[in-house]
Amino acid sequence: MKSFINKKIKCKQTLNLINTIIDSNKLGIPIGNYISQLFGNIYLNELDHYIKEQLHCKYYIRYCDDGIILDKYKYNLINIKQLIKTYVQKICLTLKSSTIIYPSYIGIDFLGYIHYNNYTKLRKSIKLKMIKTLKHIHIINNPISVIASYKGWLIHCNGETLYNKYITNNFY
Repeated sequence: MKSFINKKIKCKQTLNLINTIIDSNKLGIPIGNYISQLFGNIYLNELDHYIKEQLHCKYYIRYCDDGIILDKYKYNLINIKQLIKTYVQKICLTLKSSTIIYPSYIGIDFLGYIHYNNYTKLRKSIKLKMIKTLKHIHIINNPISVIASYKGWLIHCNGETLYNKYITNNFY
């Protein structure tokens, strides 16, 4: 991590601060720490460039450590997956064992949603948790923030029916 950061940041004071943060925890930077998101982007920046510029993947999306590559042909994806697996080993990472290749028409599960060609659904596990939580909202300390959070999930997908059934009909 330090060598990647040293390539990008030249200010000695900033590097000293970053080294102090990295060295402050023997197990590394905790996942919930805001700085880990920044470091993750620095660390994976070269992978992004490799995928876009060397492998020429036109449809590549990455958010933190989750990514999607879309291609018309399955054999291209199988080849790309192997090349990425080899590349990440060089930077001391491993590709998730759950990395799969499947046709997009069955829906792409990414960042809490199932994405289809013409619409997006909320992931089933999130939907079930939302329903359970909203049924017991009366025992939650700050129900407004919980409702707002689920409203945020639902406005970014085709969740009008869920929104009307569980939020509008019960709280507005």
